[in-house]
Amino acid sequence: MIVSEAGINFERKNFEIEPIVDSDGFITDFDKFQVYLDKKLDENLHLKIDESPLMFTEPSEHNKEHRLKLTEIMFEKCNIPCMFICKNAVLSSFSCGKSTCLVLDSGHSNTFAAPVHEGYILHNCTLKYKIGGKFISDKLIEHMKFKGTVVKPRYAFQKFVDGDSVRAEHRNTVGYTDSYRDFHINKIIKLFKEE
Repeated sequence: MIVSEAGINFERKNFEIEPIVDSDGFITDFDKFQVYLDKKLDENLHLKIDESPLMFTEPSEHNKEHRLKLTEIMFEKCNIPCMFICKNAVLSSFSCGKSTCLVLDSGHSNTFAAPVHEGYILHNCTLKYKIGGKFISDKLIEHMKFKGTVVKPRYAFQKFVDGDSVRAEHRNTVGYTDSYRDFHINKIIKLFKEE
């Protein structure tokens, strides 16, 4: 299992990319999440999970079952000493020095308008829209296809250097999975959006 984007950047045939969170920001595979957390804490931060207090953020939506499952795994399987779970809108509010505010949170696939009052989200007043950065990326790809521009991943080209000139030729992309191709195309679209 590869847990970093750097590990995916190397050309890999027959390689599936599976996210461990769904479009709403909730963990879908807790076993993979545990492996991911172990590797990230150990390899990147050089911390042992059973010696480290952890803080988790969660989406503005309320999901008691998800919170209970995360708590159960962290304490029973990972043996963490303590943990804190907080809504990301509340932490955004506190980061601005406010305990009461309206937080607009636009992410990958959703946009939330979450009112925070004295450090608590008012769930009945929270609005969720299924529009985020992915929607803009999809519309950009759709527009480019309409204009006749096809976005291809970098591994679909072979570069040749001949003196001062550089040319690229198309390569055979048989053996690459759709999820791997889509990841690399979305990476190009992300760079295009940032320019």
